[in-house]
Amino acid sequence: MSETYGPGAGPAPRSLQDEQLSGLLASQRFGALATTKSSGHPPLVHRPLPLGP
Repeated sequence: MSETYGPGAGPAPRSLQDEQLSGLLASQRFGALATTKSSGHPPLVHRPLPLGP
């Protein structure tokens, strides 16, 4: 039996026990999308922070 709720309605969120959370995470597929520059390195930008006013 599935209920449909509108925006801002429905049951409040609830905490999961460790076993419930582990089961939920184990049943899902996760992935990552990464890009690289033509050199094969990740496109990271390192800029030092200014040290004065």
